[in-house]
Amino acid sequence: MAAPYAIELDDMVIVMSLNNLIEPALMSYEEVADKVGELLAESKALEKLDLLEEEFNSIADVQDKQSFIETYNFVTTDTFVDVKRYSLFCHKKFCLLFSTLKQAKF
Repeated sequence: MAAPYAIELDDMVIVMSLNNLIEPALMSYEEVADKVGELLAESKALEKLDLLEEEFNSIADVQDKQSFIETYNFVTTDTFVDVKRYSLFCHKKFCLLFSTLKQAKF
């Protein structure tokens, strides 16, 4: 099942492999609506993150960047002192931020 195969189109070749097959099954309307809602919320959250990152990266002035951060209550800033090369660290709110954004509806 994991063997890759190619699909040739006019202007490109798509190479892919399958690692999982989900058998078709009937689902209730509520299950489908919930699943679609979750997928849409996740898609919109990722889209919003990309737009925020683009906007933040386009700001040159440090004060404007700080103003941008203060505009959104879910965007924070931290300062790390004496962080050595190859150091591994993760802010404790990092996971909370992404779990919150995953559930958020923009």
